[in-house]
Amino acid sequence: MNETSDEDLARVAAQGNLEAFEALMKRHSGPLLLFCRHLLQEASAAEDVVQETFLRVHVHLHRYDPSRRFSSWVTSIAHNLCRDALRVRGRERAMGGPVPAPVMRPESDSRVDSVQDQVSRLPAKHRAILFQKFRLGLNASEIAERLGLSRADVRTSLHRILNVLKRSFVR
Repeated sequence: MNETSDEDLARVAAQGNLEAFEALMKRHSGPLLLFCRHLLQEASAAEDVVQETFLRVHVHLHRYDPSRRFSSWVTSIAHNLCRDALRVRGRERAMGGPVPAPVMRPESDSRVDSVQDQVSRLPAKHRAILFQKFRLGLNASEIAERLGLSRADVRTSLHRILNVLKRSFVR
């Protein structure tokens, strides 16, 4: 089933074929996990979101429109779940609840650490846009479709993000 398109696999999986659903999970689990880790900055929370994403995909596969890209649909589900998780985390912090441990990174160049620090301080929406642009190499239209934003919003956000990052190095 490796040569079958995501959209075809989704059609077959919607009819109850578990093999097709598993093929979709294998194709998209890794990229979604990277995406969620980037947004949530916590490995266990990212894993939980990816599991919940595929649970929702399985339950709602009958709603999927095969005329749209499956990868966009599944990414938008994961993105929404990440936003929900960040909201809950924010409420927990406000109430003095658990705060996740910082992500441990291997030792590296101080400039890389500085960039990673600046990126981690960006709002989740901006981190999502950066990930889609520079990790996945998507254009503004593709990012807009996946994240449910307008193309203009994506382009404006990218411009602002890059200016913030540039200013952090000029200091």
